[in-house]
Amino acid sequence: MMFKDLKFYGNKLFFLLLFIILASSAIAQTNTGDRRVLFTVQGKPVFEDEFKYVYTKNNINNQADFSEKSLRDYLDLFVKFRLKVAQAETMPKTSGPKAANF
Repeated sequence: MMFKDLKFYGNKLFFLLLFIILASSAIAQTNTGDRRVLFTVQGKPVFEDEFKYVYTKNNINNQADFSEKSLRDYLDLFVKFRLKVAQAETMPKTSGPKAANF
């Protein structure tokens, strides 16, 4: 009798844990909070706050003027950078002596 109860509660516990894990992973994948997606590269989102951080960081003495021309020019560079990173991620990884001579 004891094993029958254990099996019953064990199954319920298993399905409860499975549901929690699946629900939390689904929420984690879709929840971007207040972050706005600026564009996507190969299905991966690039967020507005990431662009803003890099834009202000790379301007000399944090003198980012946020003018339309400046933002458009930097966005063009940023998109090219993200595309190159995505391309590099698809390339085979190298290691060993040949990689050290690169």
